[in-house]
Amino acid sequence: MTLLAPFYFLKAGTYIEFGSAVSGAGLIALLFVVKVAAKIVAVFPLARYIFKYPSSNANYLSLMMATGLTFGTISSLYGLTHHYINQAQYTALVTVVILTAVVPTTIAQILYNPREEPEEMETEVP
Repeated sequence: MTLLAPFYFLKAGTYIEFGSAVSGAGLIALLFVVKVAAKIVAVFPLARYIFKYPSSNANYLSLMMATGLTFGTISSLYGLTHHYINQAQYTALVTVVILTAVVPTTIAQILYNPREEPEEMETEVP
């Protein structure tokens, strides 16, 4: 899997059209905001109130949840190759999927990166 994954992502990336991304920038921005907001609404309350993480760690955890990258690109490529979606739709979907993995992760690392290990991680393995 580790050997083949980069080749898959390179192939999937070659189908993105720059012109379609520019013309669909509004849709891409809207889908980006919706996906990030849904991620935060779903993860933050669980991390903060159920698992009792401090607020900054809950923010970090919420932003680091980048679970849609592989599935989003695979399902988009499947839709494109089986003619369920067109090239412009594929470009918008894959661009949003990549942005929602990269941008929140970068923000989380810059603003909310935990400076210390959680207590359960500090103990040594016997």
